[in-house]
Amino acid sequence: MYFLILGEERNALPVNAGYENIESGSLSNSEQLINKIQNETIDRKEGYRHDALTFEMAKEYLKKNRPKILYLGLGETDEFAHRERYDLYLQQANNFDKILSELWHWVQTTPGYKDNTTFIITTDHGRGKKTEKWGRHGYFTSGSSQTWLAVIGPGIQALGEIKEDQQIFQKQLAQTIAALLGEKFEANHRIASPLALR
Repeated sequence: MYFLILGEERNALPVNAGYENIESGSLSNSEQLINKIQNETIDRKEGYRHDALTFEMAKEYLKKNRPKILYLGLGETDEFAHRERYDLYLQQANNFDKILSELWHWVQTTPGYKDNTTFIITTDHGRGKKTEKWGRHGYFTSGSSQTWLAVIGPGIQALGEIKEDQQIFQKQLAQTIAALLGEKFEANHRIASPLALR
C-alpha cells in the first residue's frame, strides 16, 4: 500500500497503518480501547482503516510522544468515491473537517504545539473530471492528476482560495516540510524548490 514508501524499517519511522494494533510499550486506556474496537467490532478489514480510529490513534500518539512531525493519512473519502457513493463521500468529507477542527483545537491548546505548528493538508490524487468518471483516478482519467493544497500555521499568510494560474507539485512537499522544520532536504534527483509559504 501507499504507506510502504515511508520505509518504516529502513528509516526507523514509527508507522501504524491498515488495522495494525498499537503495540508501543505501556498502552493507555484509550489505546487499549482502540485495539479492542479494531479486533472485536470491525469484521471487514479491507482497504483503509476507519478514519475515526486512525484519528484517535494519532491523537494518542501525539499526547504520549510529542513528535516534531506527524503524517496522518485518512482514506475513507477515497473508499466511498471508488464505490461511487457520493452521499457517503460528502459525509466523510464533512467528518474529515470535524477531525481537522478537533486536531487544530488540540494543537492550539497544547503548550509546545500552540502557535508553533503548521498543518499541510493535501491529497495524493484528484478525481476524474467527467460525471461518469468522478470515482476513478489514474493515468487515463483526465483531471485526476490535479489535487489541492491547504496550509495553516504561524507565519502563513491567510490568502483564502488562490485562483491565479500557477503550478505546484507534490514533489515540493518534502523540501517544504524540511524548511518549516529549519532543516535542509536535498533529494538525489532534481526537484522543484520548496513552496514559499512565509
